[in-house]
Amino acid sequence: EGVRKKNYSKLDKDIDVDVLIIGGGLTGVSTLYYLKDKGLNVVLVEQNKLGHGVTGKSTGKLNYLQDSLYDKIKKNLNEEKALEYLKSQIEAINLVVDIVKTNNIDCDLVKVPAFVYTNKESLV
Repeated sequence: EGVRKKNYSKLDKDIDVDVLIIGGGLTGVSTLYYLKDKGLNVVLVEQNKLGHGVTGKSTGKLNYLQDSLYDKIKKNLNEEKALEYLKSQIEAINLVVDIVKTNNIDCDLVKVPAFVYTNKESLV
């Protein structure tokens, strides 16, 4: 509600760029955000509307508690890799929080506790 949608022109000619980002979802827009001040000619193209695909249909919840994924990583690789993945997810969430704060983005970002439940008697 209250989001202003900007209309962008269609790409109707060949362009010369240093970096072409295809897709205007969270990954594409994040990539553009980090490259915008690097002195590169960066262009993002999106077939439809920015942020209206999978990104637009997400809950917007940032969460590093991802079901049994860590267990799968530990089983298929090792505990160290599972811990590395956890740290990467926490870092990614912290990056988003920093972007929101740095750019004064009014997006109702709220930090709340998260819980994981199990019906197993033992976690081992």
